[in-house]
Amino acid sequence: MLKALGYATQSATTPLAPYNFERRDPGPPDVQIDILFCGISHSDMHQARKE
Repeated sequence: MLKALGYATQSATTPLAPYNFERRDPGPPDVQIDILFCGISHSDMHQARKE
């Protein structure tokens, strides 16, 4: 298993916070990449807040 770090909210009233999780190991048909930067859209925030 690969350790991963993301951001998540645990409920509609909590802020985004670091979230550690595990991903399966890549298999022969998979490509493994490192994501250095990402963003979150305004729509994502509305979805997380159940608006």
